[in-house]
Amino acid sequence: MGEQGGYSADADAAVLLDGLGVESALHERLMGELQGAKKCECCWPRLSRQPPALLLDEPTNHLDLESVNWLQDYLCDYEGVLIVISHDRHFLTAFART
Repeated sequence: MGEQGGYSADADAAVLLDGLGVESALHERLMGELQGAKKCECCWPRLSRQPPALLLDEPTNHLDLESVNWLQDYLCDYEGVLIVISHDRHFLTAFART
């Protein structure tokens, strides 16, 4: 479990949720208790596991500008295979050049 980052998973998830602007009061809530955009934002901590590949379909939907900027920065530093489907050309341009 330690080799896969299991011991730091909660802390890593909290950092990602904070970066997306999800208030700490929602960090421990069940997904069924969340609505719309908050449910989408709470899925992003899975990125803390550094998967070898990401397939993102319209990842900026339901995100505010600050969260979109955070996600762009994250994807610029991501070292795996990245496939993104998006109509947001500014978002795509931000990390497609790197």
